[in-house]
Amino acid sequence: MFVGKRMAAGATVATMIGAAGLAATAPANAAAVDGQTVVTFNKATWKALDKGGIMVEGVGKAEPINVRSFGFPAKQSKPRFIRHKGGIAFVRADASLTLTKFRFDLQDENVDVTVPGLGVVKDALDLGNLKIGKKAVRAKLNVAFGQAATLNAALKTTIFKDGMTLGRSKTTFEG
Repeated sequence: MFVGKRMAAGATVATMIGAAGLAATAPANAAAVDGQTVVTFNKATWKALDKGGIMVEGVGKAEPINVRSFGFPAKQSKPRFIRHKGGIAFVRADASLTLTKFRFDLQDENVDVTVPGLGVVKDALDLGNLKIGKKAVRAKLNVAFGQAATLNAALKTTIFKDGMTLGRSKTTFEG
């Protein structure tokens, strides 16, 4: 089971996100803002997954963009959260792990996911080097502290490490 304890991975973002910065993407009283998040796995992670016999597939509304990237419909109705449809499945011959309904928490800089059969997993990933702009949100996606053991157990591997950068995300909004 995923552990709720979280430690910032890699280079910790030292500054706190101010309310003004969050409001730049979606005002608290505004209608939901539609957009898309593209998650691109970094080359080292992709190579390690491939070497370990693990394929990555888009699930549901997630669409492959290129070999290492997937696009997800995104919606931001509150300044703090970006919710996504679809997900990613890590698949190998004898095991698989599906992560869906990613929810980016821009205040706490983490990502909750839904795992079929397990439910919502809080703080599964960290949002490292989070940058919030007027029309885009960018971050590194890192395995949160205490979560690598669960990923490894589900996939019968030792590839994942706490704090490991999986890749980067970029969410852009319409309008």
